[in-house]
Amino acid sequence: MKKLWELQESDQEKIISIMLGSHGEVIGRFESPYSWIFTIKSRYGSDYLIAKAPKIRGDMTSEEVKTRLLKMLTEINTIGRICLHSFIHRFGEVEIILGVPFLISIKRHMNLRDAIEEGPFSLVDTLATAIQVARGIEYIQSRGLVCHQDLKAENIFIDVISKKFQTNEGFPYSYQAYLADFDLVNTAVLFGQPYGSRPYQAPEQYDKNGSLRYDKIDVFALSVNIVEMLTGGIHPVGFRTTDAWPDSTIGNKWNREDPWKKWARNPTLSSEISLPLNVSFRSLIFDMMNSDYDRRPSISEVKVRLLEIFQELDINSYRTFVAYMELVDKGEEVNSSAGWPYMDELIAKINRLYET
Repeated sequence: MKKLWELQESDQEKIISIMLGSHGEVIGRFESPYSWIFTIKSRYGSDYLIAKAPKIRGDMTSEEVKTRLLKMLTEINTIGRICLHSFIHRFGEVEIILGVPFLISIKRHMNLRDAIEEGPFSLVDTLATAIQVARGIEYIQSRGLVCHQDLKAENIFIDVISKKFQTNEGFPYSYQAYLADFDLVNTAVLFGQPYGSRPYQAPEQYDKNGSLRYDKIDVFALSVNIVEMLTGGIHPVGFRTTDAWPDSTIGNKWNREDPWKKWARNPTLSSEISLPLNVSFRSLIFDMMNSDYDRRPSISEVKVRLLEIFQELDINSYRTFVAYMELVDKGEEVNSSAGWPYMDELIAKINRLYET
């Protein structure tokens, strides 16, 4: 029987729609550099689902196909290691369609890029979102992963609390955040491939000599995300990130690696960007953006300092937020103690299927 990528594109779409039909109606498709992502209107209630699959084309060599499948298997096993914490976006089911794995997960309301494009975040929302991301990175590091490696706004998923829960009017913060898209996790360490998305890359990700210190690259990337949240999408360089990445509309210069590398090695903040007056927060942003690895704080230090700034800014909002954080961490403790046999068996089954 032919593999999915060996069929005509029109036949692929028909088969995918039929095979994913048990979950609902396929209503959309888009792509990333390495993946196809399908949107599904769930047959159960009003929820939407996402089906993510490796992008495999018919003109690829057998070695290229093997590499794409291995990349997806690596992501599946990575998520299996970290899936018990609520700040991690995880799949719940897998469909194998003519040799291609499709990871089925809940569709979140938006990603951080979408939220940023709606306008600047309040200081409280910036802090609450950044702390959740920092805690997520801290957690995956505690599970033996060194770095996410591609912590751009598109890879942080968001649920809007007012849409998800019935809350009292004036609930102190707006978003639940989830780390997502683990395509590149640890590839710097495992394969010597440190690259992520250029606007967020730390200087050590440009090190051709093979830096062995990658545990703070997510700190650097998070500082860029924080500036974007505060400004409604302005990169520290001084223009909208989406104007220069992934395809520049402000000149071919930013389509090349060198300008981003030059900035990462001397990361300054455009004079046109106005940061909060809070001295502690400003200081932390610059520390996180430090090009010197040794002077850049760890993700745990970042989380602690963000919490201190939050407490100083708004004690009532801080108390509500910390109660949520404690609930999430307690949930992970319970989950880890009980385990998740279903996920363990699912991943083992997938590994056996592709072990040849």
